[in-house]
Amino acid sequence: MTTAAFVIRAIETLALFSSVQAADMPPLNQLATSFNAERMAAGFMFDIEAKNNIFIHGLDINTKAIGPAKMEFWTRAGTYKGHEKSSSEWRLLFNSTVQGNGLDVPTSIPAGSFSPILVNTDEKRAFYVACPKGACQGYILGTEEGSVVESNSDMIIYEGIGRRLGFDGAIYSPRIWSGSLYYSLAPTPEPTSNPTPVPTPNPTGEPTSLPTLAPTANPTTVDGLLNKFQTS
Repeated sequence: MTTAAFVIRAIETLALFSSVQAADMPPLNQLATSFNAERMAAGFMFDIEAKNNIFIHGLDINTKAIGPAKMEFWTRAGTYKGHEKSSSEWRLLFNSTVQGNGLDVPTSIPAGSFSPILVNTDEKRAFYVACPKGACQGYILGTEEGSVVESNSDMIIYEGIGRRLGFDGAIYSPRIWSGSLYYSLAPTPEPTSNPTPVPTPNPTGEPTSLPTLAPTANPTTVDGLLNKFQTS
């Protein structure tokens, strides 16, 4: 295969792969907070709570950067509270450059940038959106840490905290993250159609070690038992 043919084949393969990915992407819903920033910070920690089983696929951030900007996106199951100081208790989902659109204009970390995050009904999940190079994100002053910012029929976004650099920087509370989350509904598992109403009360502890391989050729009958007792 010539070099030109190889390049053409590679481009065709990439296009096919991209089209399959697009076809497999479920319809996405959005829940957003305000994009009218009041101040700037390096990072934000906040919780969400799922009302239905959902997958988080992507997000928009509010950055003052115009052009390339380095961003990090972290998550952990449960709340961020009590886990603000240690990165070992978090999972880094995204650590790359985004194309900043300027303050109060959504900048995307698009679906496909990280593996979808499953959040089951009534579960909380914490997120940490961070600028490694300093205060580049806009935010809104909050009223009470943990109070509801936005909600719909699928999810709640709560007020959280602002951060200086990293996990050891100063904390400012309460703060409202300025951004939006893109999600899809996760399928709900079907219950067993005919479940056993009650478990067996006294199951056998161990199976029979040497079960009978074939039925008895001449099984004992009731008459046989009576005759046996009468002749004894």
